[in-house]
Amino acid sequence: VAALALAALALLAFACNGGGEPTPTATPQPMAVETAATPSETSTPTLPSATGATPTSGVFFDGSAVHYVNIVYKVELGYPSDWTQSRDDATGYSDPRGNEYGFFWITAASSTATLQEQAENEAGHKLMPFGAEPRIVALTVAGREARLILQDEVSPSSYEPYLAQLIVPYSSRVVIGDYAYNLFVLFGHEDSIRLIARTLTFTE
Repeated sequence: VAALALAALALLAFACNGGGEPTPTATPQPMAVETAATPSETSTPTLPSATGATPTSGVFFDGSAVHYVNIVYKVELGYPSDWTQSRDDATGYSDPRGNEYGFFWITAASSTATLQEQAENEAGHKLMPFGAEPRIVALTVAGREARLILQDEVSPSSYEPYLAQLIVPYSSRVVIGDYAYNLFVLFGHEDSIRLIARTLTFTE
């Protein structure tokens, strides 16, 4: 079940550009290097691991949390202490029972679209990762305007019915590898992504 869930997540790794034409979002691999000569405005970094995750006190789900620090993506956040690493480069963690119980993974994107337009592009992807009529919620995360994409309540995605996506602008472009990105992207279980978002801070 876990393998199927991870395969589904890999299928869903994408980002859309400002004109609405979707382009794949690469899954970061340890020590990998971008090889494209001219990346699109919505390309997503392939980069080495540079993270730290250490226990910290605080109430989170079962009453404990892990303080996650990613110096590449310039973010810190908290997640449940019983979750385990699900990606080789430590950009994702999940409940050991399976993604249906909780997960998150992070990436970045670049787009010339407005925040609302970018959310609409992502929500309207032809693979329908959020179902037929996804919901877009405007909210504030870490003091910044953000957009949360949630599943269609009536007709959710058939292959990842609990996936949600949070898009938060960086205050300035973050250089990752050879390129710069203006959007932080958090994917997660829709039942837990808001709780994780409440712990999110930026370190640009």
